Amino acid sequence: MAMLGRVSPWKRVGLTSRTVLQRRWNSEDVYKKFGKTLALPKTPYDARPPKESELQDLLQSTGVDLYEWQSKSLPKDTEMVFHDGPPYANGGLHMGHALNKILKDIINRQNLMRGRRVNYIPGWDCHGLPIELAAMANATKKMGKRKASQLSLLERRQLCRDTALQVAEQQKDSFKNLAIMADFDGNSYKTLTPDYVIRQLKVFREMMRHGLISRQNRPVYWSVESQTALAESELQYEMKNSTAIVVKYPLDFKTASDLSKLKGLCELEEPVSVVIWTTTPWTLPANTAIAVGPHIEYVVVKSAHHGNVLVARDLAESVFPGEPIVDSVSLLGSEIADSGIMYKCPLREGDERYRILSGPHVTATSGTGLVHSAPAHGMEDYLMCKQHGISGPSPLNDHGQYTDELAPSLHSLVGLDARSEGQEQIIQTLQERGAVVSLDPNYSHSVPFDWRSKTPVLVRSTPQFFANISNIKSRALTALEDVNFLPDTGRNRLRSFTESRTEWCISRQRVWGVPIPALYRVDNDKVLMDDDSVSHIISILENDPDNGLKKWFDVEDTSVEWVSPSRREKEPGTVYRRGIETMDVWFDSGTSWTMLEARQGHDHLADYYLEGSDQHRGWFQSSLLTKIACSSEADGRPAAPYKNIVTHGMVLDQHGRKMSKSLGNVVLPDDVKNEPKGIKGKDKLGIDGLRMWCAQADYSTDISLSPVTLTQLSAVMKKIRLTFKFLLGNLQGYDGTPVPYQELQAVDKKALHDLYELDTYVKTKYDELSFNRVVQALQNHMNNDLSAFYFDIVKDRVYADSPEGVSRRAVQYVFGEVLKVYFAILSPLIPLTTQKAWAHAPEFIKQGTSSPFMVGWPSVNPDWNNPQLCEEFKAIETLRTGVLDAMEKGRGDKNVRSSLGTEVYVHIPEANGDGMTRLLEKYWSELPAIFITSDVHLGSPAGNQEWIYSSEVETDSSTITVSVVPPTQHKCPRCWQFTAPAVETLCGRCDKVLT
Repeated sequence: MAMLGRVSPWKRVGLTSRTVLQRRWNSEDVYKKFGKTLALPKTPYDARPPKESELQDLLQSTGVDLYEWQSKSLPKDTEMVFHDGPPYANGGLHMGHALNKILKDIINRQNLMRGRRVNYIPGWDCHGLPIELAAMANATKKMGKRKASQLSLLERRQLCRDTALQVAEQQKDSFKNLAIMADFDGNSYKTLTPDYVIRQLKVFREMMRHGLISRQNRPVYWSVESQTALAESELQYEMKNSTAIVVKYPLDFKTASDLSKLKGLCELEEPVSVVIWTTTPWTLPANTAIAVGPHIEYVVVKSAHHGNVLVARDLAESVFPGEPIVDSVSLLGSEIADSGIMYKCPLREGDERYRILSGPHVTATSGTGLVHSAPAHGMEDYLMCKQHGISGPSPLNDHGQYTDELAPSLHSLVGLDARSEGQEQIIQTLQERGAVVSLDPNYSHSVPFDWRSKTPVLVRSTPQFFANISNIKSRALTALEDVNFLPDTGRNRLRSFTESRTEWCISRQRVWGVPIPALYRVDNDKVLMDDDSVSHIISILENDPDNGLKKWFDVEDTSVEWVSPSRREKEPGTVYRRGIETMDVWFDSGTSWTMLEARQGHDHLADYYLEGSDQHRGWFQSSLLTKIACSSEADGRPAAPYKNIVTHGMVLDQHGRKMSKSLGNVVLPDDVKNEPKGIKGKDKLGIDGLRMWCAQADYSTDISLSPVTLTQLSAVMKKIRLTFKFLLGNLQGYDGTPVPYQELQAVDKKALHDLYELDTYVKTKYDELSFNRVVQALQNHMNNDLSAFYFDIVKDRVYADSPEGVSRRAVQYVFGEVLKVYFAILSPLIPLTTQKAWAHAPEFIKQGTSSPFMVGWPSVNPDWNNPQLCEEFKAIETLRTGVLDAMEKGRGDKNVRSSLGTEVYVHIPEANGDGMTRLLEKYWSELPAIFITSDVHLGSPAGNQEWIYSSEVETDSSTITVSVVPPTQHKCPRCWQFTAPAVETLCGRCDKVLT
């Protein structure tokens, strides 16, 4: 009775009976009607990039909504902390910003996909000179240069604050549009907020308590352009042409305390001079000593033009080529220094004489082997002279001009720029006095530049605050032993920078920054900065976070509230003023680890720090030093604030050049997202395309951004979306019930084995942060294992087999498992694409969730790992390649139009063919589908075929010949296989499905 109510599917498409077809088998309308009986892919998923109308919802759901969900839903003990190195709040985003933030986000998302809660708080570095310059430039543009220059300190700081906040807000919106998973609006940090400043000042206080902070008048790197001191980490070295000069200084033997040390030097008939070589002639007015190497041998050269001159033996020929050496004199530097002999400075008038000192830093590799020493202009000079109780003038102002601290005879230099007009006048004076031995106006060498203003710096002595690095260096290096580096070369780089540090100049003479909590006596300028005073200042800022900093920098406010009660009681009537020096911005960002105080007790506060390779000398180092400086021996083994340091290279143009406005080669993130060169319209890369570019790159080195790569990525993104569409479309009617492994066909098992290998490999590469390997593996699997192999083979089964049959359900089962793994692999990389596809996934995959991250990484059955099957399929795939090659020959002659319009013969030589024959027999029923042909035969085809195309295949045991010939049966109008018994009939399989 049930059968009486069944409507034949043939009638549903207008066909009454298989045996009464009135039209020919290739009739177009018959094909259309039978096509309606196929289970072709069907899904509402749109394989195009997300539309603008979809973007905001996708960004919200994959961004802040997902971050909030995981923060509330996942257990605390699974937490992974990624500490964000704060980008500088100055200017829009460049490709370096995009690379940095996207790499961080991929790490965060892949950890979330693996079930770990993510702690990621984005931040901004908001102080420093570039912001100050930008703020003042805007003010000048609005109100004119004169009015802008008259702004008060508080007004300038307010302009800087407004500028930093405005830029941070713009950058925040741009970061959101990179699909970064974070709560930018509700949970971020800025180094200018009162709570951050107070934490930073407490770090400063702790370092002071440990005796690491001091104020000294000593040489520092000084940027004339920025008018502030600089730390070593703010320098970059570049080649520059300077004036190199050799100057002679006459010796005065009357000053020698022990002539016996001089071994006949004083017995020469003519006067003797020492010669020095310098590339900074402008420092000669500050000369107070000459240094000799204690173990260097010095000789006298009898120069025709310059008389007797003392020079290192190894350098005599290079300084005085061809001139004779006096045989009777040979002295060690230590003997010269110990003799007490002195010299006269040719720039100064009067009878003053200066000492020759033993300096371990002196070498005989260049110059003359004698070093002009000006303690105000060189750290080695300063330390050597300090050891001998010698001080010297620091005759430069903030603008690099000479001051009246010069000797009276040099006052004609006052007001001149030391490195230009001043130096020219000095050289002219020396030449007039016959003191110049040689002059090279174009000596090329490496000199330090201010990394912000890109101008050469000078060294000058000024009163500054220093952090003593020497006392914590060994503990910092010990802490680095427990840190992982990616790439590993970063370890030596950071160690090297740390080992080379002795002190850190942390004070800056700028308006915009965190104040150094120092008070100065008005009557003698003596600094007050002890625990009591600094703690009192911090307490005022804590009690009045909104106005405390404004009050500190209000120079009109002479209130005594900043002086601690105990100090007022101890020194009644003493008046103090507040200092307006600010801290190095690296100290600002370097104390950002205080944001992680809730992690105290863990070995490391953060699991990851990730920045550009330039941060080994910047943020990585300042974070390490401030963290170690706040600990002590009593705390046990020192720990860095980070467990893992990851560094990436710079983004370069397609020719490997640094991007710059002057070269006109700057490519911005929006350029890549919206309209990259050569990619138009619907195929534009979009946000996920930019993310995929970051993921596919080997970020451990510098990365070139080329149109060719972007064009290739456009194709990759399209392929991914089409793969999602194909998988989703073929899961219609499938409820996710697994098909038992033993009921799967061999090709299905092979697909699951490939999926198992992909899953295992990708998880390993994600753990190694090798995202480019993840992308490569996925592309290989998608293009070769799926599209070119499995999809090609099983389309017939999934389209034409019975919907209820195990054959079709087996394919759908595999498709479902592939889709699960693809969601897991791709969601950290391209979350917008996967989120859009997730909305159309079947319920057995979504499990009632709104995001693939909520389901997490699927469990892949280890039973799918089938090495034997994989090995056997290698041989079959080799044969398949030969079959496709033979078919391609037929296509070239236009005899083969469809691979299904062929039959395949496999000829195996009898001598070595047993193994291959058994293998083919094992998988015989699946070979037509694997070869995508209508039938397969073992042996050679008959010679009477209309056409034959053959190809030879080399195997381990023999050479096999595969041939394709015309089919012997007829084309089925439903599945198009040539397996129908007669014209105008269905094949047996299709007849059974439709009956």
